[in-house]
Amino acid sequence: MKIRSGFVSNSSTSSFVALGYWADSPEGIDEKYIICNESKSVVGETLAHGRENEHLDEIEFSLPELMEKAKILAEKFGKEVSEIKLICGSYMC
Repeated sequence: MKIRSGFVSNSSTSSFVALGYWADSPEGIDEKYIICNESKSVVGETLAHGRENEHLDEIEFSLPELMEKAKILAEKFGKEVSEIKLICGSYMC
């Protein structure tokens, strides 16, 4: 019989690719635009996501498509287009 004495968790992670900006406290923003990442959050649009041991969705966007999405997000959240970034990361779920 094996006994594990270290930290045991049933949590898993999700990976994401998003177009948006980092926010410490995204209060007053519709939850569908918030992607959690531990102590910070990304506010924007999820372009791809996958859970632990899964591949990310196969998608593609042209640079003009991404720029158009960035303009729309910047306007929606009162940001400059230069503040909208392509962000990749993971979070606990």
